[in-house]
Amino acid sequence: MNPVEIVKKTFEEIKPLSSEMQLERVRKIIDLRMSAQRKPASAPLSCKEGCSQCCSLPVDISPSEAAILAGLVRNDSDKINRLKTQRNSKSTWSNLNSQSRKCIFLNDRNLCSIYSDRPLLCRMMRVTTDPNFCSSLDPMIQKQIVYDREVFADLVFGEFKELQSHDLMANLVLQSLGL
Repeated sequence: MNPVEIVKKTFEEIKPLSSEMQLERVRKIIDLRMSAQRKPASAPLSCKEGCSQCCSLPVDISPSEAAILAGLVRNDSDKINRLKTQRNSKSTWSNLNSQSRKCIFLNDRNLCSIYSDRPLLCRMMRVTTDPNFCSSLDPMIQKQIVYDREVFADLVFGEFKELQSHDLMANLVLQSLGL
């Protein structure tokens, strides 16, 4: 079977599951594929612990991811307020200052404080170009970014997006909180 057929067959098994179980299965598949050894001729990854340059871009998540993240911020008014700022600026993301665009889950050392619960898109983000390009909102610079894609993980993510709708993290997390 080719990768597309494998993904389709996998999702036939995943579809009847609860949305939480669907997410758990997709996370495992993507994590396994992203941790697989890269081809020796591949360009070296620019991503290093603490880099977090891509952590200032808008991230779409699923409702099942939002439910998990909502549980992590439920009693944190600072994070909730930052999410509200991000939600209200969806169409003007580039007008937000860098601190307001920064992911609410980065700690003071620029490490992901929810690494095991991070969104699927974050699990799949790897680049081989200058990491400073990642935080740029300039379309010309964005075009220069070379992503280290894992085709099977991309196929799985695409199928998951068909299964569960996705929206900006701020929207869905606040919606899960009833805000």
